[in-house]
Amino acid sequence: MILYVKATPNARKSEVVGWDEDPMRGRILRVRVAAPPVEGKANSELRSFLAGWLGIPKCRATLEKGDTSRIKAFSIPDRITTSRDPREISPITEIWSRRCQRDTAASMR
Repeated sequence: MILYVKATPNARKSEVVGWDEDPMRGRILRVRVAAPPVEGKANSELRSFLAGWLGIPKCRATLEKGDTSRIKAFSIPDRITTSRDPREISPITEIWSRRCQRDTAASMR
């Protein structure tokens, strides 16, 4: 599955901001990255952050397009085993929606 991400470098901390709609790509995850856009540092930090946020190994999040662009395309597995229970397999869209609901609720407080 391809996950489109709009990265904003030089943030205080790496965090998910929310979702944007793009007429060509569909939903795009907005992420602030705590690294400068120099020599691939922001891409490396973004990849590490996404893997941790999604609960997947870093090697499973692959940057397919957008090395120098703000909008990046990551290849991630369609289904993953969550880190909480290795027997539980969840579609990634369920994890996204749960995390976005939690993050949205926390930002409204």
